[in-house]
Amino acid sequence: MRQPLLTLTGALLGLALTAGSAHAVKIRVQSIIPAKADEVLMLKDFADTVRDLTNGEVDIEVLPGVIYGS
Repeated sequence: MRQPLLTLTGALLGLALTAGSAHAVKIRVQSIIPAKADEVLMLKDFADTVRDLTNGEVDIEVLPGVIYGS
């Protein structure tokens, strides 16, 4: 679990740095994992941390329990 989260962190920070400071970035993360799963809670905590560290310029919206193709 740690390696995919580190990869996601790097990708999101890279995206934030290339997006420029003039525009806010909104990232939606969809998953089929239930909303109460530990992974979703950690991802929401990560999203809050990123939002705080970027002064709201990067906003990650976590969408748990989404069924693709619906």
